[in-house]
Amino acid sequence: MPFSFLKCIKKRLFVHLTIVILPFQIHLVAQTTTIKKFTTAEGLSNDDVRDIHEDRFGYKWVSTGHGLNKYDGYNFEVFRHNPQDAYSLQANSQGRIFEDLPGNIWVTLDIGGVNKYDRASRKFFFYNYNNEQPNHLNNFVKTMVFDSKGRGWVGTQKEVNLIDESLQKFVPVSVVGKEEINVLSIYESNTRQIWVTAIEGVFLYSDSLNQFEPVESNGFPIKGAYLPIEIGDSLWLAVFNEGVYRVHTSNQQVSKVNVDLLGSWISNVFQTSDGSLTISVPERGIYQYVDDGWKEVIIPDFETSQLLVAHENPKSSEFLIVTTNNEAFRLRSDGVLEKIIKSDFKLSTFWLDNREATIWLGSRGGGVIQASSKPNFFDIIDWKDDDKLGHSTHARIVGKTTDGGVYLSTEKGLIAVDAENQKVQLVLDYSTKDFYHYIRLLRDNGENIMLATDDGFFFLDKKTKALRGPSVTISGIVSDFLYDSNDSLWVIVNEQLFKQTPNGFTSTREWADVPVQFKAAQGRKLFVDSEETMWLATVREGMFRIREENGAYDVKQFKYSGVRASGFLSQTVNEIFEDADSHLWIGGFSSGLMEFDRQNETWISHTPKGSMPIPNIQSIEQANDGALWISSINGLHSYWPAKRQFKHYTIHNGLPGNTFRFHSSTKTETGKMFFGSTEGITYFDPSEVKGDMSYPDIQIESVRLFDEQVEKDRPIQQIDELEFRYNQNFIGFDFIAIDYLNPNDVVYSYKLEGVDDSWSNSTKLRSVNYASLSPGTYTFKVRAGRDAGDWGPVEASLTIEILSPFWQRWWFYSILFVFICSLLYAIHQYRVQRKIQRLSFMESTRKKAAADFHDEMGNKLTRIALFSEVLERQINGSNPDAAAYVEKIKHNSRNLNNSMRDFLWALDPKKDSAYDLASMLKDFGEELFDKTSIAFSVDQIPTVLQGVNLTMDWKRHLIMTFKEAMHNVLKHAEAKNVSLSFNYKNDRIEIVLTDNGKGFDLEKHHEGYGLRNMKSRVNELAANIEIQTKIESGTKVIFSGKPSISESRV
Repeated sequence: MPFSFLKCIKKRLFVHLTIVILPFQIHLVAQTTTIKKFTTAEGLSNDDVRDIHEDRFGYKWVSTGHGLNKYDGYNFEVFRHNPQDAYSLQANSQGRIFEDLPGNIWVTLDIGGVNKYDRASRKFFFYNYNNEQPNHLNNFVKTMVFDSKGRGWVGTQKEVNLIDESLQKFVPVSVVGKEEINVLSIYESNTRQIWVTAIEGVFLYSDSLNQFEPVESNGFPIKGAYLPIEIGDSLWLAVFNEGVYRVHTSNQQVSKVNVDLLGSWISNVFQTSDGSLTISVPERGIYQYVDDGWKEVIIPDFETSQLLVAHENPKSSEFLIVTTNNEAFRLRSDGVLEKIIKSDFKLSTFWLDNREATIWLGSRGGGVIQASSKPNFFDIIDWKDDDKLGHSTHARIVGKTTDGGVYLSTEKGLIAVDAENQKVQLVLDYSTKDFYHYIRLLRDNGENIMLATDDGFFFLDKKTKALRGPSVTISGIVSDFLYDSNDSLWVIVNEQLFKQTPNGFTSTREWADVPVQFKAAQGRKLFVDSEETMWLATVREGMFRIREENGAYDVKQFKYSGVRASGFLSQTVNEIFEDADSHLWIGGFSSGLMEFDRQNETWISHTPKGSMPIPNIQSIEQANDGALWISSINGLHSYWPAKRQFKHYTIHNGLPGNTFRFHSSTKTETGKMFFGSTEGITYFDPSEVKGDMSYPDIQIESVRLFDEQVEKDRPIQQIDELEFRYNQNFIGFDFIAIDYLNPNDVVYSYKLEGVDDSWSNSTKLRSVNYASLSPGTYTFKVRAGRDAGDWGPVEASLTIEILSPFWQRWWFYSILFVFICSLLYAIHQYRVQRKIQRLSFMESTRKKAAADFHDEMGNKLTRIALFSEVLERQINGSNPDAAAYVEKIKHNSRNLNNSMRDFLWALDPKKDSAYDLASMLKDFGEELFDKTSIAFSVDQIPTVLQGVNLTMDWKRHLIMTFKEAMHNVLKHAEAKNVSLSFNYKNDRIEIVLTDNGKGFDLEKHHEGYGLRNMKSRVNELAANIEIQTKIESGTKVIFSGKPSISESRV
């Protein structure tokens, strides 16, 4: 049996190395152990369990005799061999489970080799030593370790191997002095050293030589070492039939720690939470190495001869003990031994859950057993063996005793409960007093008890047990009553409010000048606050505030009627409560918890974040630490107003039931609380209830694109950002918070930043889809909490980027911009070249036309001039009339010659600048006014005009315009001085001709042919001409125009 159980023991080593040791504080409170069994009926693939492993993401993996299982707290996902799928398991019968650094799962196969479950691709890959020799001993894996460098080490009955990922093979590593070794364990120390223990000895890996070298004790091999564990700078080893060895990892010095095994063997070596080296010895006991000696751990009421293996859960400092007859025990930190289960099947493996203090046991035929232990902070008052007290589940809290106890009423009597020891005492036996009125409330006045029943009031003498009615009677069902500061009795009977007067009880429905709704209200609860203001809670009419002033009553109603100006959200109010700081609270039927702001007379709603209001609040009490405890129809809720933090407790937290009774609660002077439920009276000390409830870890499990899971090179849990194309915009998210104790209590809330403005309401659904997402960056966030929106502090998030289509990308805009600019530039260049070609053609045409015209016209005019002179000599004064005509011919030919010169000048492309025009006008003026009495002057011509080109039209019209103007000066102005000036500013040409002649009346001469002709020419240039003149004041002709850019710059 020792050797066959070694597989289980080696698993224990792996369990210990993968859990974190946490400090633990002992709370001596009741413990409740819950047992769950998982078999094929619950979805497990097979009841023959070989190994259990929890991966880094919290999933439980279970290998069986037929199939591998992944459990998430809700369902089992089963993996089996599929002959038609090359990426399925190679075989259905598996052994041990391991996990590598990236989180991939490795499982050994009974047929030899291992399967790796690649978490990212969700595919299985097969690895072994030799496919052609399936029965080779090096194919059968006994242990695996993945070191800090990511290398996978495989131990078999024949070799120690490294995994070659590219070949999916085991590659043997040489061992000095050994052709083969039967590996028992592989271990990486804190110094990053790789140790191998085998039947043949202990070996240490040399990275430089790529081989294992022996570690010996006094020159002898340490044969049969197993279960290595590192404490401090030492490696501790159990050795078959020799006890425990200690190896210093720094210098490999070996020493033996004597232990008297008496023929037994060590089934486990581990370190306890206090740092002690501990071993379990089958049929002997548990021993701790203290002060260089072994000390036995005392197990009360336990036969150590039955012990098989033990291990400690560092979270709870409790020992798990497994016996030879398949029993499992929990040795609690307070010394109590608790039996967990006796299995009808052989227990094969176990896993200690460090998060939830839960034990998982695997059996060879009985499936998986989950044993969860948790403190039971809530207890119940029960008297099952005393029938005369009535049923404890029917009990109702009706008041407090004068000595700090609690009164309960049942169908058979009135009971007093001692708040400290919960002992019960029958105060009033209905059957002996012929009293069958149900007690709803009471008031302990010391000597007697005032009982409010379903038929008015009665008084019970505490000494004589005598019953009597009050001096002033009122009949009906009493729902609530109280005495105000004036010692006046107020009572709700049959849902009507009455006030006691010297003449009896007066119904408030008889009051004058109060709201009609108040008179018709159905009362549920009365309360007088610290300001001596009375409050009445009602059904469907909200709540009324009653103040008495000078004998009259001022009644104000607070009710939800669709207008939330005051914030009052409730129609039916169940409970009214004032805390130690005089804050007034109410509990609604549907509106949850609300607080009254007295200064502003508004109501503040207090609701668990992301959740619905607490449903149907039954009662409210305040603990000594300031927390409000609220009973409802879905359990107990605690609320810290300063932190606005809710906690929710249900049957999963130890409550006997979730449905609590109306107005059935009280708090004792010692701080204990009592709440009545349909399952009995629950009592507890709020100071002992853990304030830091555990929260399940939330994670995004998968991302779906059009309902197909997205596959990446890593698991989704290890990815921070995903990128999709613009048309990949239907995205779904699957998420989970793994909770193996109460998975159905877990609720979720999520939001997609960029789409959702706020968190969603709490839901138990674990997936959500988003359709038609626009291009952009989104962040999906999800959180998990308990049933009432008690959210955990950690959120899971994933950034999603949906790329814009290429035509909306910046680089496309850049390319498009460059293309458009290039196209426009090409068009511009084309137009410029065409214009240059056109201008060149026009220039050549003008040159040719000018030359032809000059040659032809010049020849003709020259001949006319010669003929005129010949004719003039022939006439020689003989015919005066003919001589006059000859003179006219000569004069017209000269004028025509001058006009021809102007025309040819305008045609000359070499004279296209404005500077040439100015020079032309200057020369013309000097020639015109030469040999006259008129002095002609020209201001200096600006050189900037050399860069201003003019079209032929501009040249011709300006020449003709200012020639006309100069001729007019010569003929009509009688001027003494004439000046001509040029200017160029703001791309405009300005030409000014000024004389000091006699001027003229512009109004009378504006229709002259010369003036009309001048204006017509300027208008064709889209320019301006202004004539400034007065009689005897001279004349000024001002031209201003802007040549177009193409005209002036080409």
